[in-house]
Amino acid sequence: MSNYFGLTLQDWESWGVIVASAIAIYPVYIRVIRPMAQSLKAQFAAVLLLPQLAESVQSIRQELTTNGGSSVKDAIKRIEERQLISSQIIPAIFHEGSFHADQYGRWFDISSSLCKSLRRSEHELRGNSWVSWIEDEEREEIFHEWNQAISDGRDFDECFSFRTDTNEVIKVHVRAYKLLNANNALTGYFGVFKLNCNESVS
Repeated sequence: MSNYFGLTLQDWESWGVIVASAIAIYPVYIRVIRPMAQSLKAQFAAVLLLPQLAESVQSIRQELTTNGGSSVKDAIKRIEERQLISSQIIPAIFHEGSFHADQYGRWFDISSSLCKSLRRSEHELRGNSWVSWIEDEEREEIFHEWNQAISDGRDFDECFSFRTDTNEVIKVHVRAYKLLNANNALTGYFGVFKLNCNESVS
């Protein structure tokens, strides 16, 4: 017996079963099948990239191992060796003492020879603590000159009186040279000491 569109009742029942099945399976497709397919697609794409990834890893590995002088590791090793040599040369050149200061003028990396020359511990000289041991009548002026040099971004060059741990007063000549980065911006100072200086500063 035919019905609409030339379909029998049995045909309509079959189509009904198909539609119902599709409606029933759609949530499963959305929640399970489609994510799984997307995951498989991503994994397949990753597998295709493995040869390229292996090549990149090999290239990086070569850069991070010594290969006669041209790798990144070789360059870093040369820089480290130069820094080590410099750290040994500087105390020998400036045997009466040296220090570094940051861009704000705070002392750090104070050499043991400077501590010995001034007979003060590194703790007593670090930061701005060194100012405490300048003779009272000179302290304000010297600290002002130091801060003015920092503010102006120029070298510092002054003689002043410094008091040791035994209450002895010694004359010191301090020169601090500005340090600039690749952009010509002030990054700090490298300072050197000379003991028993004359009052006039050249």
